[in-house]
Amino acid sequence: MNKFDLFHHITEKEALEMGMTHHASYFLIPIWIGEDGDDIIFCTKWCLMEFAFTFIHFFESIFLLMLFQEVTAHVSVGEEIDIWG
Repeated sequence: MNKFDLFHHITEKEALEMGMTHHASYFLIPIWIGEDGDDIIFCTKWCLMEFAFTFIHFFESIFLLMLFQEVTAHVSVGEEIDIWG
């Protein structure tokens, strides 16, 4: 969980400071996404959505394990954050 209160909306500027580079969504939950070396980092755009994200990812992981598939997140990456904005 991030350092903000539950009802905080993470702005593009804050997302850039955390290392995020793109808008994205995970099962329609809006997130920021970026890279940190070999790792992919992400956070929800509204802190309250962290609970929904965790809930959906938990059930997606169980479902994929039942189908003997590798557990991966299904993320739709959108446009890059406007660094000049």
